Amino acid sequence: PKARVRGFEVDGLIVPVTWMQLGAAVNYTDAKFTDNLVSVSGGTPVEFGTYPDTAKWSGTAFGQLTVAVSPTLDVTFRADVYAQESAWFSSTGNLNPETELPGYTLVNFRIGLQDEAAGWSVSANLKNAFDRTYWVGGVALGELFQTNTAVPGEPRTFLVETRYRF
Repeated sequence: PKARVRGFEVDGLIVPVTWMQLGAAVNYTDAKFTDNLVSVSGGTPVEFGTYPDTAKWSGTAFGQLTVAVSPTLDVTFRADVYAQESAWFSSTGNLNPETELPGYTLVNFRIGLQDEAAGWSVSANLKNAFDRTYWVGGVALGELFQTNTAVPGEPRTFLVETRYRF
């Protein structure tokens, strides 16, 4: 099929004081098939109706605070939220029911301690902090086998990261 994808992205960062950053981004994607009939090996044309793996709206926002606890030691706390609208995981959602994934919102946190002069840092990250169940894609086999499989996103994940620069 032939398609047209257009849209826009806007992002910004505000630093109201030296120890605080606030940022956000919003994305709009208008994706459509413009010539949506496809014939494989001369067979009956199939109508591609839904553009897959593309949410129309998505966005993120974050806040970050950095506090000096000594002349060389900083503590940083960051919180961010990501959200997106529903998206199809099949280009033939018009023929393949239940291939539209619901929209979702995720919240993540990070706290870090770093000593730039000594070249080390350690941080703790919490992804999907509220352990939301969400779907990130799928395998659309409903037309062939009467079953579609949606792929879940990562559950709540905690990790620790260390770095040493030499």
